[in-house]
Amino acid sequence: LKLDGTAANAKFLLDIFKDYGIKRGMQLDRLTGLFANLIGDLEGKAAAAIQALGLQDLVKNIKQSQEELRQLSKERLDEANADGIARLKKARAKADKAYHDFTDMVEALALLGGDAAYTDFIDRANTEIKHYKQEVLGQKVTDKKPGNEDNPDQNGGDDDDDVPQG
Repeated sequence: LKLDGTAANAKFLLDIFKDYGIKRGMQLDRLTGLFANLIGDLEGKAAAAIQALGLQDLVKNIKQSQEELRQLSKERLDEANADGIARLKKARAKADKAYHDFTDMVEALALLGGDAAYTDFIDRANTEIKHYKQEVLGQKVTDKKPGNEDNPDQNGGDDDDDVPQG
């Protein structure tokens, strides 16, 4: 009689494991999701069978392994994100330097050759910068008056992102 109860509990657990279809080599996110659900079932609807068969340590080990895997995955993702942010900051710094070098060159050409040839470009670049600051950065941008070097931007400094006014 005891064997029948044991066999029924074992069959119940085998059916649960079979339903999940967990296989070695599955995609990691899918596998961790399946294990999370399996652990829930083992602690929930299969708790009596687990208890009857004395498999509490097995469930505890599965749960501990799942938590370790979750933690390692989180650390890996955090490291990847940190690396991506660092690369993005470096790329942004390079782009900013290239932009400032370019505007310095335009300013030099405008000073040496007269600003008439560069007026359209300077106006268009300043319009784009103003639009970017308002729409993307959400800053309130005041128009600088040409020749007024004492007109600071909203942040209290000279608005050195603008292309020279000529």
